[in-house]
Amino acid sequence: MPIISLKNVSKSYGTKKVLDDVTFDIEKGAIFGLLGSNGAGKSTLTKILLGFEDYAIGKIKYYDGKPTDLKSKIAVVPQNIAAYLDFTVQQNMDFLRP
Repeated sequence: MPIISLKNVSKSYGTKKVLDDVTFDIEKGAIFGLLGSNGAGKSTLTKILLGFEDYAIGKIKYYDGKPTDLKSKIAVVPQNIAAYLDFTVQQNMDFLRP
């Protein structure tokens, strides 16, 4: 049984589409990774899954709690030491720590 199910999730910033029809399930107990090149939408999707950002189209179902409960169950490992410039210092700390 999945703990998270995404169906046709899309997100745009103005006219730039950053997520296009993303669909997948994450099964309970699975190790799941988001990999991709710069600009692929990994950070945007992670922010959406954690409830930090809204999405435009699609549906996300959480079977094991609410988005903020995921923070203690995931790890974010950036390629380089980085801070999200559109976040406050507190939001960066909240986003990157369990």
